Amino acid sequence: IQQALMSVVCQTMPVDEIIVADDGSTDNSRAIITALANQYPQIKPIFRERNFGVGTNRDLAIRAASGNLITTLDGDDFYFPNKIEQEWTRISNESDYVACSDILLVDTEGKQIGSRSTFPFTKLSSQERVHWVVSWLGSIPRDMLISKKLYLEVGGIRQGQNLYEDWEFYIRLAA
Repeated sequence: IQQALMSVVCQTMPVDEIIVADDGSTDNSRAIITALANQYPQIKPIFRERNFGVGTNRDLAIRAASGNLITTLDGDDFYFPNKIEQEWTRISNESDYVACSDILLVDTEGKQIGSRSTFPFTKLSSQERVHWVVSWLGSIPRDMLISKKLYLEVGGIRQGQNLYEDWEFYIRLAA
């Protein structure tokens, strides 16, 4: 969790608000989150007393965000230093656009073990994107930079889904 949070804190384009929604964890995550929040005022912890599941927790955290643009990051992932800046440059003046980046898969030592390109997906029409997502023809963009307005317009992540909770959201967003 510390590496994930620091990858957002250290972006080349500063992030105004980092909401960390801890979904009832029982490890040392809360202490790490609290310590980092004390050091970096843009980190805003939300500690849930019980586990709501990934989809509900993520949706509630996004809805709590005060910014116009949102993105997500799981505690075991991290961003490259210029992710936010590069994606923001692409969509800064567009409220109904989505920006995404390729994905590098790394092992626990940080060694690259694979990659997933989202480029083919970005060149498709709406109908082709829906077919791509439904048929799982390749990598589906994740941790996209998206306007909160657009997120809410498509209904956000449906709460209560515990498996592939974001997949159904991606279908609606692609459409």
